[in-house]
Amino acid sequence: MLVEFRVKNFRSIMDEQVFSMVASTDKDLPQNTTKKKKFNLLKSASIYGANASGKSNLLQAINFMKFFIKASVAHFQEGEAIPVEPFLLNSSTGDSPSLFEMTFFVEETRYRYGFEISKDKIINEWLFYVPAVQEKELFWRNGNEIKTHSDINKEAKGLKEKTRNNALFLSVLSQFNSQIAKDVMKFFNNLVVISGDISFFAKQLSDLIKDKAIHNAVKAIIKGTDLQIKDFRCEEEELNLDEAPDELKQIVGLMKEKPKRYEFYTRHQKLNKDGENIGEVELMLNTHESEGTKQVFWLVGPLIDVLSKGGTLVVDELDNSLHPLILEMIVGLFNSEKNTKAQLIFSTHNTRMLTNKYFRRDQIWFAEKNRFYATELSSLYDFSVRKDASYDKDYLSGKYGAIPYLQDITESFYGK
Repeated sequence: MLVEFRVKNFRSIMDEQVFSMVASTDKDLPQNTTKKKKFNLLKSASIYGANASGKSNLLQAINFMKFFIKASVAHFQEGEAIPVEPFLLNSSTGDSPSLFEMTFFVEETRYRYGFEISKDKIINEWLFYVPAVQEKELFWRNGNEIKTHSDINKEAKGLKEKTRNNALFLSVLSQFNSQIAKDVMKFFNNLVVISGDISFFAKQLSDLIKDKAIHNAVKAIIKGTDLQIKDFRCEEEELNLDEAPDELKQIVGLMKEKPKRYEFYTRHQKLNKDGENIGEVELMLNTHESEGTKQVFWLVGPLIDVLSKGGTLVVDELDNSLHPLILEMIVGLFNSEKNTKAQLIFSTHNTRMLTNKYFRRDQIWFAEKNRFYATELSSLYDFSVRKDASYDKDYLSGKYGAIPYLQDITESFYGK
C-alpha cells in the first residue's frame, strides 16, 4: 500500500510536492482508513483542480516512475536518452534533475525507494527498508558509484558493473532475481495507473473472464450498474501484420505474445411492440454502446484485480462518462470496511462527492498553479475548515483555490 509519493521538476511540477496517504488524527469515517504497522493509511483520495492545474501531471509522475522502473533495463540502450520531462517554464529547471520517491508497504515491510534523473543519466538512486524498527539503507547510488548494505551484498555481487548510467540499479537487481528487488517490484506490479485510452484494459478483462466464476462476478457487477446488459462475451483475434512496417514486425517478434484484437459483445433483452420478451439481441460494445458503458467495462478488470489481490489503483478523471451514482459506488468499494488492502487515487471534477458523507478532509486534495505557473498540492486538511462545512460550495466559491477564474467572453463570440 502507498504511504507517500514525492516528485520534483516533472512537467508542470517545479518544486517538490508531497502526496500522502497517511491519515490525519481525525476520527471521522474510520472505515475509510486501514492500519499498517504504526501507520493509519487512507483507502482512497480524490484530487480536484481547474483544467491545466496539474492533476493529471501528478498521476503521470506516478506512471512515469513505474514505467521507468520496468523499462530502464529492457527498453533502453547504452547512451539512449531518458524520456523524462522537466519543468520548462523556468530558466532554473531545464537542466536540473527530476526527483521521484515512493514510500510503501509490501506485506508488513515498509520500503522507501527513489531516484533523481536527467535526460542523460541516473544521478542518484536509493532504497531503504524497515525490517524491524529502524530504517536501514539497502543501497545508495551516486552516479556510477553504488554502495550496498550487507543485507543485499550477496544479491548485488557483480551487478554494479552491469548497471548502465541510464538504467536503474533496482531494475538490474530485479532482472537478476534479487529477492529484495522482487519484493519491491510486487508493489509496482500492483500499482495500476489508468490515464488516456482505457480500452487498453480490454485484454485484462478478456483474460479474467476465462474463469467462469469471474465471468459471473463481472456479469453481476455490470447488472448492478443498471446498464440493461444481460450477459457479454469476448472474441480474440490475432492481428494481421503482413503489411505492417518491418520495424513493427521486429518489435512484435520480441514480444512474448502476439498482439490481438479484443472485441466485446453485449447481450440485451428484445421486446415486441407490447413490451413482451421475445428473445435477445447482441450488440458490439465499441460500436453500439455508450461511452459510459464502455468506461464501466474497461474499469471492471482493474477493479477486480486490485480489490482482490491488493494494490493501488490510480485513475485520471475517474468520473469521465460515468453517472455520479456509479462513481459513488466505485469509491464505496474502496472505502468499505471489507477492504483492507486496496487503495484508490483519482482526479475528478465531480463536486457531488466533495462532502464529508464520502470523504474525510485528509482524503480531499487540490492542485493549483502558483505565480510561476507551477503545480502545487494541498489537502483540505491544511485549511481551517469545519468538519461539517459545505466542501462543495466552498470549493466552487474559491475558498480553497484550485478553480478556474473565468472572464466574460461573450463579446468574443457576439461582439459589443
